[in-house]
Amino acid sequence: MTQTNPWDERFSAEEFFYGTEPNLYLSEKLRKYHPALVLLPGEGEGRNAVFAASLGCDVYAFDQSRVAREKALRWASSRNLRIDYRLAGVLDADYPLSYFQMIGLVYLHLPPAVRSEAHRKLTSFLAPGGYIVLEAFHKSHLGNNFGPRDINMLYNEEELRSDFKDLDILELYSAQVQLNEGAGHYGNAVVVRLTARKN
Repeated sequence: MTQTNPWDERFSAEEFFYGTEPNLYLSEKLRKYHPALVLLPGEGEGRNAVFAASLGCDVYAFDQSRVAREKALRWASSRNLRIDYRLAGVLDADYPLSYFQMIGLVYLHLPPAVRSEAHRKLTSFLAPGGYIVLEAFHKSHLGNNFGPRDINMLYNEEELRSDFKDLDILELYSAQVQLNEGAGHYGNAVVVRLTARKN
């Protein structure tokens, strides 16, 4: 019996579950640093990939949802934009080492058993001088009606400082924000944000 991917079900509707606008924090960093090569793990329906491609970035993305990938590629094609979008999980993603100028981790919530390893692997794909840009739900977000329901899937500054200790951390803070990212992320939230540079 074939197991259903819950993310395929979530992304199967015509509307975009997390909207069509890019994540604000990532979009600010894309405009600030102008990376030529960008990797977007867990990219979903393509809101950040399409935006980055519209800025002229060479965009690579991956996700475990076939439905999300197809949706993102149709959207990019309709705008005459190109995205290299693969089906993969973080631990089996395969890209050249020291290659990307920016890796955007937008609500890529990983279980504790693999989080640190996954973050190290992704960092290995980052070129010297390149940036990790991350936004995720903070542990104190627990109890809201959206986001992970398991506190172990939520992040805090200490965990991220440890995971990215080999990078130059330029910015790391939590904030209360009002999210308006489709039906999936709508309302008050507590997020943690990180920008770190590889030496």
